[in-house]
Amino acid sequence: MQHLQTGINRLRGRSHQGMVNRGRNKNQQPTTTMQNMPQNENKFVPRQGQEELIRSLPTIERGDTWSVQWPTGYGKSIGFALTWMYCHEKGIANRLLLVVANDTQREQMVNDFAGDCNLVGAPCPEGVYAYKPEPATLMVCRKGDCLVFVCTVHQLSQSMSGDTNLIESLLTTEGTRWMIGFDEYHHYGEGKSWGISAQEAMKHSQFNLAMSATPDRRHVNTIFEKPSIYTNYTRGVEEKVLKPMVCAAYEYQVTIDDQHRKIQYTTSELVEACDGIAGLSAWEEKRSIRYVSEFLHPLLIHPIERLYEKRRSSGKKVQMLIRAMSCGHAKMLYDQVKQLTESLSVDWVGTGDYGRADQENKDVLSRFCPAKVNGERPEPGLDILIQVAMAGEGMDCIFVSEIVDFYPVSNKAKDGKATQDKQFYGRGARWIKGWENGDQICHINVPTDHHLAKWSGETISEWMDASGDDLLDIPTHEIEKMDNPSFDFFLPEIPEYREVDFIEIVDEARFKRVSQQFSDSKGYDLKNPEHLAEIDRIMRGWDENTQRAQSMQTHMALLREYVDGVVRKMAGKKCYVDGVFIAGEMQKNCQKINADLKRRFGARDKLDCQQLTRLANHVYETGKRLGLRIKETPVRNEG
Repeated sequence: MQHLQTGINRLRGRSHQGMVNRGRNKNQQPTTTMQNMPQNENKFVPRQGQEELIRSLPTIERGDTWSVQWPTGYGKSIGFALTWMYCHEKGIANRLLLVVANDTQREQMVNDFAGDCNLVGAPCPEGVYAYKPEPATLMVCRKGDCLVFVCTVHQLSQSMSGDTNLIESLLTTEGTRWMIGFDEYHHYGEGKSWGISAQEAMKHSQFNLAMSATPDRRHVNTIFEKPSIYTNYTRGVEEKVLKPMVCAAYEYQVTIDDQHRKIQYTTSELVEACDGIAGLSAWEEKRSIRYVSEFLHPLLIHPIERLYEKRRSSGKKVQMLIRAMSCGHAKMLYDQVKQLTESLSVDWVGTGDYGRADQENKDVLSRFCPAKVNGERPEPGLDILIQVAMAGEGMDCIFVSEIVDFYPVSNKAKDGKATQDKQFYGRGARWIKGWENGDQICHINVPTDHHLAKWSGETISEWMDASGDDLLDIPTHEIEKMDNPSFDFFLPEIPEYREVDFIEIVDEARFKRVSQQFSDSKGYDLKNPEHLAEIDRIMRGWDENTQRAQSMQTHMALLREYVDGVVRKMAGKKCYVDGVFIAGEMQKNCQKINADLKRRFGARDKLDCQQLTRLANHVYETGKRLGLRIKETPVRNEG
């Protein structure tokens, strides 16, 4: 198949009004289409917003600066790769500098951007070089050992304001022509240090592309003009490339031990008591505050139960992301989540004097969001992450399906100006491939004193797209307050085994390697078509057996999760004494039930599929006898 550039060549020579900052009409859109554009050899299929960008590439002129707004999860790194491909091929630029918001994003670009370039055919032969303020960086650039560099906006600002401006030296290296890509450009305010540094860097570039999911700043404009290529969150949901987000609001109070007095606060009351969320950690230390973990609340219970249901219905290792108010609060939430989950892994991250070491945080984050392998994000090694001011923009996780936000949000959330909050919720935006059973939704769970709680039961796409300038139609329905943390949910359905549809994977390099082994060890003639056909049949048999085995393993994992879920429901049912829920009994009840099941059926991880099915049926019948309700068969919404 032909290269992606063939489609761009078809656009050349046509009349365009460019969407660039040179005094031209920035609202006028190119009139060409991509209906006949072939896919490239890597089978890259552009999304609608990416198609708009591709159609616009032939209008690039040296010195241009473009602004693009795409929602989180829509593929901004692909946008940088597409533009870099075109600029390099047309001789506009032969080096690319990506400026990102933080170290997490910088490391992610180093790990993932070469794969994005490979997908669209952009040059990145030696990978991405992480900028370091040392002469070796200039040597790598001068020799052409790397074409793509990445730095943080903090590194850019430090260099541009320092006595030795190494980034300026990088951008003025003899023989180089630079494209600069600014990610999350809402950080670059007019008259602010980061904005000034970016403007200084742009004096030495041939073309600049600024991209953001949330470009609107409060109180000050950015140095970049309004986006001329724009896709909102609602459109991404309609394209089925982003998950729809639905808000769920529950009652929540945090209980603290304040000088041997147990006091309950809502999140808003706690912020008021410590004179602002920024002073919470210092207030905790000054008063020797200890969070009490024995009281569980619906804001934690219900999302965890829903996470189990989603894992059973989708067959995917979907995750939960929790935002805590402080590191002390995060540790308490960690203890509570451990009480509620036995089969799911949980950990927490946080910085500063009350947090964890940098390497600990890094290791936890890499388990929750592992680096891509061959352009695909592998399944995570951590199911639930509790974070304090860390897992926001730049963490491109895919499997997040439940977000629980304990962090108090100010009045700016009312009209859609909550940029940091939207960035955080965007961690659950990415579409999960292969989720076929049930509706793919990310639930945003908040306390009832959260300003977003007015959207409880509603999708929040309109809120995600709001900039504060438009009038939001805020829902006014009454929020159902759930004071009783009941575990009496519907009993889930026992998962059925589905025969795997054999997927043929043609891997030419592997076929050649195995064929050579057959030739060396068994004397196969690699010029004989019959011998090659036999090797092909053998390899396909191997692959089919492997996939069937993996399918069975997945089914058995779902059965184990089913049993764990019902055990938790039964244990929760036993936590009520005279109508009062005793949270401290939860773990003991789970241990007692699991010990009884182990005596009767054996260790759960040692059972085969038939034995696990008998165990699942046993806990199902036991749950019914305890009064847990049978789940009705859900009706899929095909619309």
